[in-house]
Amino acid sequence: MPGINLISVNDSNNYLTTFTNIQSNMRYDHTYRSEVFLQNNHTILGYTGYDGYPIRSYEDDTYFAILEGMIYNVPTKEVDSFISNIVSQKRHSGILIDNIENFLLNSDGEFVIIIYDKLNEDLIIVNDALGRLPLYYTKGNQKFILSREVKFVTEFMTQVNFDKLAIAEYLLFGYPLGKRTLIKDIKRLEPGVLVEYNINSGSLRIKKVHTWNFEDKFSKGKGAREYADDLVELFRNATRCRAKSLPNFKNLVSLSGGLDSRAVAVALRDVDPELTAVTYLDYEGKAQNDVNVARELAHKLGVDWELIELEKRNFEDICRLIELKDGLNYAAMGFILDFFTKIKSKFGDKVVYYTGDGGDKALRSLKPLKRIKSMDELVSIIISRHASIFGMNEIKRFINTNHIKREIRNILLDYPEDGLNQKYVHFVVFERGYKWLFEGEDRNRFYFWSTSPYWSPIFFNYAMKIPDSYKEYLKLHRKFLEKLDKNCVRIRNAWGICGCLGLLLGPFSFYLIPRIEKIIFKYPFLRKLTEKAMFTRYNPNKSIRNYRQIRDLSYLNACAYLSNLKELLDNNLNEPEFFTLITIILYILHLRNAKRLGGPTG
Repeated sequence: MPGINLISVNDSNNYLTTFTNIQSNMRYDHTYRSEVFLQNNHTILGYTGYDGYPIRSYEDDTYFAILEGMIYNVPTKEVDSFISNIVSQKRHSGILIDNIENFLLNSDGEFVIIIYDKLNEDLIIVNDALGRLPLYYTKGNQKFILSREVKFVTEFMTQVNFDKLAIAEYLLFGYPLGKRTLIKDIKRLEPGVLVEYNINSGSLRIKKVHTWNFEDKFSKGKGAREYADDLVELFRNATRCRAKSLPNFKNLVSLSGGLDSRAVAVALRDVDPELTAVTYLDYEGKAQNDVNVARELAHKLGVDWELIELEKRNFEDICRLIELKDGLNYAAMGFILDFFTKIKSKFGDKVVYYTGDGGDKALRSLKPLKRIKSMDELVSIIISRHASIFGMNEIKRFINTNHIKREIRNILLDYPEDGLNQKYVHFVVFERGYKWLFEGEDRNRFYFWSTSPYWSPIFFNYAMKIPDSYKEYLKLHRKFLEKLDKNCVRIRNAWGICGCLGLLLGPFSFYLIPRIEKIIFKYPFLRKLTEKAMFTRYNPNKSIRNYRQIRDLSYLNACAYLSNLKELLDNNLNEPEFFTLITIILYILHLRNAKRLGGPTG
């Protein structure tokens, strides 16, 4: 991943060569470069990236600072002043958390700030309120390592051990829960935090600056149309700020047949007449319905449109995706790398790639369909609704599933909401969204800068305060789209579990499909039948032969738990099961080739 890399140790001189070599190996194509910004007796700070990747460093006699990413709505001078104030507060009475929280909630962007205080040899790290740029770290005896890539951290570990519980959670959900990564002792930094590391003492403090509370709702003083009007204004402003912050970049919107990307296309069209919408058609033709709707949308909205046809999915792209994202992005998405390669070839790397990610979280009701009465019931509903890969019956052969239930419970107890239904909403946003969607967006940034106005903290904060009753059956979402451009609701929705019905229902799909989906989700057996019809079945014994490098799975015998993964290949797997399992196996293979692996722990 383009971005920052940091190591702080007793004697950094012994690590400089290794540091520069690792960064050099993280230059993923000829457009990448690597650089060491800062090196002294204890600390090395550098980065890898391409010319279009946003990163800025600056220093004076007393501190050095680096800003990775973008803050779209705050002038550079104000950002510099904020950083200077943090350093001053740290040296005197201590950093004022309220000041940082206010800055984060009013700063629209995806960013990480790292400050090195030269006088006191302190490291100070702040990330944005939603944690849009994943950061991974480990802390040992007088050693602190932080990076935008897990692989940078593992390279400084004498032995890499897999986290047994994280792998089990990955097989269930498609991502590990909480702060876990697949690697023991490497954690993912939470969103909206202040990190303080004293180099001399080796003490590390991580403090939450802002905690989102989804019980904080507006009183019902406005109607859905008034809320939609406010949302449109905030959405347009978030989009405008993004376009104006990167004026010399080509704006592209990833246009699908769903609801969220069409809104982004409208908002961008109104500030950039040179906007181009891009849509892919996969080799198998699964996205043909998306293509048909996207073509119609682009015509009705008056946006230039490019169709990019992809090559057949190949094993090399799957392996590359696993290597790029260290197993934290689903192997089935390997085909998308061909899409990004062709975009970069056509438009260069000075591209801002806009997606509709986050619209489904901000504008639709995320509450469960019934009132949850106990914590045990909430844990069961989360497993039923979101453990959508392998079932608990398969997982319990490898681990005591009570460990997973206990971790889910502990995560929920740490949320600020009192009501169980809103704790469920918090889980959906900051587990599914934070782990699945953000890692996917970060994959895009290996090629060009990627963003979504739905994740503007200002827009998101307002949207999540709107009572859920306004969001049911796409009521608020429809009015939001109508206010942007009525053509948005005149063209069917191709997405969702019943998206195929949109072809028959046309514009009525906005009214009928949400009601049909609610019935399906209310009854688990209907959901399972629908999903069974949607997903391709794989015979692993046949499919594995197509991935010749992993036919011999003897390396999984390094420990009992990893060898049990082979048992899952004896089943007839659906597409999510197959590619989730392949993700883990390929990541194990990748690390085996790079490092001496230990056994799983946890």
